[in-house]
Amino acid sequence: MLSTVQLNGCGFSGQIPESMQNLTRLRYLDLSANHFTGSVPSFQSSKKHLVWVNLNQNHLTGGVPSSHWEGLDMLDYLDLSSNSLTGSFPVSVSTLKSLVGLYLSNNSFSGRINDESINVSSYQLHTIDLSSNKLQGSIPGFVFKLAALSTLKLSANNFTGRVDLHMFGMLKELQALELSYNSLTVSVDRSASASLSKLTTLRLASCKMQKIPDLKNQTRLMMLDLSDNQLSGEIPNWIWEVGNGFLRFLNLSHNKFSSLQQPYTFPFLLDVLDLHSNHLEGDIPVPPKQVYILDYSNNNFRSSIPVNFGNALTSTFFFSISNNNLVGPIPHSICNASSLAVVDLSNNNLNGTLPTCLAKSTKTLRSLVNCKNLVVLDLGHNMIMDTFPCWLNNLSNLHVFVIRSNRIHGNITCPGLGSNNLQIMDIASNRLSGVLPPTLFTSFKGIVNNTQSNLGYLYFKHPVNSAIYYQDSVSVVVKGTRRELEKILNIFTCIDFSNNSFQGTIPVTLGDLKLLKLVNLSHNALTGPVPVSIGKLMNLESLDLSVNKLSGSIPPPLARLSFLSLLNLSHNELSGRIPRGSQFQTFTELSFKGNKGLCGMPLNKSCIINASSEYPRETDEDEDGSDVYVSIGVGFVVGLVMIVGPLVVLRRWRRWCSNYVDELVSRMNRQTDRQTGGQQAAADDDNKRARL
Repeated sequence: MLSTVQLNGCGFSGQIPESMQNLTRLRYLDLSANHFTGSVPSFQSSKKHLVWVNLNQNHLTGGVPSSHWEGLDMLDYLDLSSNSLTGSFPVSVSTLKSLVGLYLSNNSFSGRINDESINVSSYQLHTIDLSSNKLQGSIPGFVFKLAALSTLKLSANNFTGRVDLHMFGMLKELQALELSYNSLTVSVDRSASASLSKLTTLRLASCKMQKIPDLKNQTRLMMLDLSDNQLSGEIPNWIWEVGNGFLRFLNLSHNKFSSLQQPYTFPFLLDVLDLHSNHLEGDIPVPPKQVYILDYSNNNFRSSIPVNFGNALTSTFFFSISNNNLVGPIPHSICNASSLAVVDLSNNNLNGTLPTCLAKSTKTLRSLVNCKNLVVLDLGHNMIMDTFPCWLNNLSNLHVFVIRSNRIHGNITCPGLGSNNLQIMDIASNRLSGVLPPTLFTSFKGIVNNTQSNLGYLYFKHPVNSAIYYQDSVSVVVKGTRRELEKILNIFTCIDFSNNSFQGTIPVTLGDLKLLKLVNLSHNALTGPVPVSIGKLMNLESLDLSVNKLSGSIPPPLARLSFLSLLNLSHNELSGRIPRGSQFQTFTELSFKGNKGLCGMPLNKSCIINASSEYPRETDEDEDGSDVYVSIGVGFVVGLVMIVGPLVVLRRWRRWCSNYVDELVSRMNRQTDRQTGGQQAAADDDNKRARL
């Protein structure tokens, strides 16, 4: 008789077969990582033998009836995580006498946990993972009676009330405690060191704490997350000695720390050091040499970058010091950081040129060509003075290149420029000039392809600890307000060359970038016609060609770009009738003003109809909208200004990020038809700053 069914990761779909209930001697069932739908099946037919059930990472829905679990006295492992299960917490599951591991995370279980009828006298539970649900009320009292409990994960729910960290000292075997992102207030008035002596993981993010728990004597602690609280003052130097030097992960971000207590020594095994979004001042600290993710962004560091700083980044994958007040040049030692994939030095006062590693000249941006793994490079909003980096074609893994608002000068005529994976290129607000070479756009192979197989959001896991990963974000300016969209690069492809001094015509090869979402060539000195080939960019959502010297008619194919939610052709020398089409009817006169030769709606200037009219009126077929689809992309209200804002997040934040993006995108889309005169002012201000 069949006793083991192991079909994990086989790509199965549909409902779990009812015939599974005929396996009366089933002991081991693993259907995880498939696409099964429907409800969780009953296992009553095999209740005398069933030991292991793993249904995680499917699409199962509905509740978990208590009747399914009655009498399963042999079951010691149950994993229903990462589905779409709803209803109340299945109390009957937690009463199973032999159950050791209970995993219900990443579902939609809701309501209070009614534990009044639970008898815990015979519990063997070692692990309870209820994170990322919608559970409410206070932390259920039965968990404090589980003598064998070693892991308790309750993060990302709606639990409320005040919790004394000392209460968990009753759980003598507790090794991992995660209470982050609820509505809890965690009190740390009493020392937790003595009673929680076996802790290896402590996550208390967003727990309204005003003081750091006394963890001085925690000799086993390896992961500590106290982010998003109300902690202030100095970061105590004893925190670096937690775990007897074996601390691997420390997140103190989103607090109000002002400095690091001296003297301090970073633990040599630290993989992740996240101090971003505090009020830290003074000199920027040199990190330990093993650090994998380093985030000092959004602080008040005012020093120069130490000359030996790059020597400590030999293993670093993610490095951000953006949004500080750092001055001076970038040290030559950065050339030793050959493992870097994400570099964000934006929004500082860095000057000079980047150090050179492979070139003899001291006036070129060539140092980071050593970093073959670079995926994101953001140098925007500094004072770097250099020529355009033609070495970009050597960085085949580069997805995002941002150098906006610096003092980059000269032309961009580079042989073979372009990266197979480049998705965003933002060189706006510099001093670049010359023509746009036709071969430039055809070299962006990742955007030329007709499919999105080469595109995806940027996600990188730590090679050892999968709970640590990097996830991209993009910051956009909408009506003067910067908003951050996370996990969004999978739908963003952008070229922003605005606020420079480019001349000549717009290459027709721009129309070959089939996956392009945004084009901004505004505030240059471009001449000639608007290329008809732009009408082939069926994914285009934003097109800004304003404040140039473009002439001729507006090509009618532009009116058939169904996803186009922003169009700005203002302040050029265009003429003729404005094409008619369902999408064009959503644009106001602000999209076309400043072109004396244009006529037709939405301008208050009628066209003189005669036989020599350059473009006849569009047919009803073009106007009825029968082929127009609702754009699911982001409808930007003004000329888009993009920078990359890399963000270190933990796995527990994934759903929150996704919900935030959905809400923000929805809110932005509702504004697409309310364009204002703020477009011109915002662009002019950016242009002035770039030329200071």
